[in-house]
Amino acid sequence: MKRFLKVMAFLILLLAIVVGWLYRDLVGDAIRRAVNPDTVSAVGRPDDASRQSARNKVRSLASRGVDSVVLNPSETASLLDELIGPLVGDNFDSLEVELLEGGIDVSGLVRTTGIPREMLGPLGSMVRPWERLGLGGPIAVLGAGKGEWRVERLSIKGFPFPRDMVAAVVSRLVEGSSGGAIPLLIPDGVVDFTIRPAGVTLYRRATAP
Repeated sequence: MKRFLKVMAFLILLLAIVVGWLYRDLVGDAIRRAVNPDTVSAVGRPDDASRQSARNKVRSLASRGVDSVVLNPSETASLLDELIGPLVGDNFDSLEVELLEGGIDVSGLVRTTGIPREMLGPLGSMVRPWERLGLGGPIAVLGAGKGEWRVERLSIKGFPFPRDMVAAVVSRLVEGSSGGAIPLLIPDGVVDFTIRPAGVTLYRRATAP
């Protein structure tokens, strides 16, 4: 019996080490948030009023009427919905955007039928045709009218995927993505931006590094 208990304890320890290694990035993010209690976030959802407001603010940049504008979380969600909508088609619904300090997380319902079940591992037999998807990572302006959302975090049904699997799943969900990077058409007049929980500031001129 003692030998059996020792073997079980060893196997449990080994499993914990493997899981910890596979999800080291997620564990690191959780630790960083725990030791930084000042980290806050804000959630926004697309709606008609916010969509029109975001368009008006972006137009004011393009017309050189102002040097910067601030989009609140719902305006940000509405603008992002327009940017990624053509890429995901009717495979994504109920978009929510969470603004973090320097980053962004997105969640919504995703059609899972386009994802091979073997790619989902043990989760493959449990997913329904529509499931809650979470993904996040930095967005950058690459040049005039060009941007990129590099997805570094992804989860389905709250189950987080190891970072080395993210790119393969994203490529199945988003047309034109490569290596986990989703191409974005940046609106005219937007040269740079900063992300904070209170909102996203869009700039007509590049900000100092």
